[in-house]
Amino acid sequence: MHTDDIQIPGYRIERLLGRGGMAGVYLATQESLDRLVALKILHTDNAPAGFAERFISEGKIIAGLNHPYIITIHDIGVIGNLYYISMEYIAGGDLKQLIQQGITLEQSLDIMRKIGHCLQFVHQKGIV
Repeated sequence: MHTDDIQIPGYRIERLLGRGGMAGVYLATQESLDRLVALKILHTDNAPAGFAERFISEGKIIAGLNHPYIITIHDIGVIGNLYYISMEYIAGGDLKQLIQQGITLEQSLDIMRKIGHCLQFVHQKGIV
């Protein structure tokens, strides 16, 4: 999906941040608040049956979590055949990019500690 093809009212797509098998994540401006967000958009053309509903459901579950190591969900919606989740944008790249740049043992341990805290929190909420 090309950025020019994406029209979601209230958002201006800036550029692609990353793409997976079922969704793309775009840097976008939430126009009402003039803030950058990460806009995850489901590729419905190759999604299995029921996946779009699961995409929205998982977004709602994440939106209900309040933890310093879980991003904030700002908005979830459907416009035509575009399913999207608008979430907090954190500059600096993803974990894969960080690893490729090279990280110290201390940085690795800090990341693993944060992931562990997050997993413990989510598990205590009954989420597997």
